[in-house]
Amino acid sequence: MKSILDFTLAALPWLIVGVSLAILFAKGASRKKKESKKTGDYGTEGMCLGMCLGDNMGLGI
Repeated sequence: MKSILDFTLAALPWLIVGVSLAILFAKGASRKKKESKKTGDYGTEGMCLGMCLGDNMGLGI
């Protein structure tokens, strides 16, 4: 029983550091995700217009 307690006390600081880092990285990722949502990506609309108004209009339409 003493060996289990010793192991738990030795692993506890590493566990706390690991959980803290996971929380910090998760918060950073959510901030980046929110910032990227604000800017719109018009790549799909541009490709559609390019197909319709490009060189080969019959293929686009």
